[in-house]
Amino acid sequence: MEAFYERAKVPGILFLLGAVLARASLFGTLHPFGAAWTLASFWKGGWPFALWSLGGATLGAFSRGGWAGGLETALLALAAVLYGEARGKPSWQGAPWFLALLVTGTLVGLPFAFWGDVPGPWMQAAVQALLIPLLAFLWYPALAFYGDKPSGEDRLPVMVALVVGAMVLVGGLGRADAAGFQPAEGAAVTLTLLAATLGGPLWGASTGLLLGVGSYLFGQGSGLLGTAWALGGLLAGLFVGWGRFPAALAFFLGALLPLLAAPAFWVPGGGIVLSLWAGTGLFLVLPPGLLAVGWWKRRPWPQPQGRAVALRVLPGGRKEAPGSPSDKPSLDYPAFFREMAAAFSPPLSSSDGGEELSPPVLGGMVNHIRGEVCRHCPSHGACWRSQGAQTAHLLQELILQARRQGRLSRSHLKGFWVTGCLRPGEMVVAVNMAVELQKMRRKLQGELAFVRSLVASHWQSLARALAEMEKPRPPVAAEHLLHYQVGVARRAKPGRWVSGDSYLVKEMGPHLLVALSDGMGVGEGASRQSQKAVRLLEKLLDAGVECETAVQFLNTFLLLSSPDESFATLDLLLVDRRQGRARWMKVGAAPGYWVRRGQPVAVFGPPAPPLGILEEIPVEVRELQLHPGDWVVLVSDGVWEREGDDGAEDWVAGFLATGHGRPPAYLAEGLVEAAARRRPQGSDDDLTALVVRLMPRRLWAQA
Repeated sequence: MEAFYERAKVPGILFLLGAVLARASLFGTLHPFGAAWTLASFWKGGWPFALWSLGGATLGAFSRGGWAGGLETALLALAAVLYGEARGKPSWQGAPWFLALLVTGTLVGLPFAFWGDVPGPWMQAAVQALLIPLLAFLWYPALAFYGDKPSGEDRLPVMVALVVGAMVLVGGLGRADAAGFQPAEGAAVTLTLLAATLGGPLWGASTGLLLGVGSYLFGQGSGLLGTAWALGGLLAGLFVGWGRFPAALAFFLGALLPLLAAPAFWVPGGGIVLSLWAGTGLFLVLPPGLLAVGWWKRRPWPQPQGRAVALRVLPGGRKEAPGSPSDKPSLDYPAFFREMAAAFSPPLSSSDGGEELSPPVLGGMVNHIRGEVCRHCPSHGACWRSQGAQTAHLLQELILQARRQGRLSRSHLKGFWVTGCLRPGEMVVAVNMAVELQKMRRKLQGELAFVRSLVASHWQSLARALAEMEKPRPPVAAEHLLHYQVGVARRAKPGRWVSGDSYLVKEMGPHLLVALSDGMGVGEGASRQSQKAVRLLEKLLDAGVECETAVQFLNTFLLLSSPDESFATLDLLLVDRRQGRARWMKVGAAPGYWVRRGQPVAVFGPPAPPLGILEEIPVEVRELQLHPGDWVVLVSDGVWEREGDDGAEDWVAGFLATGHGRPPAYLAEGLVEAAARRRPQGSDDDLTALVVRLMPRRLWAQA
């Protein structure tokens, strides 16, 4: 199977690219790309390569223009191959006829960019005869570059060929649509990542900008895509030296950030986000040989001055030379993300902040109204030339009056606007429109500042998490740890199968993690929300992130993950089983209970908002010293809260005091049963109880 794959790989790529390139057009009527690809393939591998490309180009042209289009492309490609056989392989440098074709094709083709379609079939054939060898000369160095694996001193021909080919490829996929997914945008993502890998940050940004703007000019997507792909390509080029996955992740985050400013552009249909996932996923599965000539591999990283270069010992005792490609540069990731957070933080003050209009904004409104109403008025010269300052002052007063009263009518006009203005009705409409537009602008600025603050908070949380993940973990020796028993009981709302509560019980080295989360509402939606919170919390704590930082990161994640209001509570208990010390954290969760024989039941439940509501949330932490035989009980709101029952805490505490000594599972089930019986008619909350009992110590050794 592997041998078959190796034999079929090159023909398949030639056939597929030929089919897609043949669908693209230039100036609306010229289709030279399939024939040019066939000619470049012939120069690289002879007739076998040319026939595979010819087959794909014919099929692509047929899908675009029927039998006539397929036959036209096939004949053009065959004629181009015969021309190429007579001329031999081209030389990229020092070919006078190439420069002549370049100048001639540019001079002949440029007017058609302004005139539209090519006038007449003979002129069309002449232009295509110039463009086909020109494009083939452009693409042949790229084929030779990958086929012969040269040292890569001159990357300019390859990168120019890649950028031009990428634009044509995206144009060929432009009409395709698969259930909302846009293959053209997915290909643009992959090709931008490829350009960033081969050429570096500048080539990545340039390619992304050209592809995004090109898609917009051809009627696909939005002009915002150029900014998104360019920023993603720049970050991918900066991070590609650390591996393919960091580059793809940097592109994904960088491209997503500009789109946050216009959520209505990508959230409802999901096409752009799907294209981002598909494009980065395709880049991650590209053959390694395709990326083996990346820009970072052709130049050694500079070593810091005044430091000795460590020699890494390879298997077998051989020492690796310093400055080898395996030496990767170090990057202070926490500092980088802190700088990103500072860049996205909204300014503390705005130039037109507050309720009053600043002079620049007021002046801009006056100029806009003057252009809309007064420009073609017969009295324009008298009002704005001889008495311009006085007219501008009167118009400013009228705008401020409209802001104070909410809306103007002709009955509000006085003085000059009644006796001297020839268009009072139009002036009232224009002033009202300008005031409404200014209000909408202020509202949008506030929403944008909120989004920027969310993104900055997310970057700050990520920086703190990365800083804590980099801290070394001390080794843990074998020792006796407190054993434990856990009992869980859950019950969904009557009439539903899925509970909106999620829980987690996990050993993390010598620590025991117990978490309970209650999603907003009931059913599958609440279950997904609470499971999302619990799973992300588990991964963060597994990576070594401190509890408080993990909770803040989780809060910003929930704020950004959904355009609608979506929140979840969190009840977290982390027990160090070596000394019995525990940290109990609550974010919007129901009160919890700590039970010790012979002592009153302790209740811990400070009121606090849940996750996903506020940018910064208060995290209440309680330190406990647990002993064998102690119980810790976590319950959801459905167990604790009872409408019209002021003694909710008392009945739960009383139940736990009488149930001491029973197995945790029995106690949890009994607590849920009792809460279900107390459930008032029409209650729609889920019920969950989680009981942890500490047992005598047992020997534990780190694996």
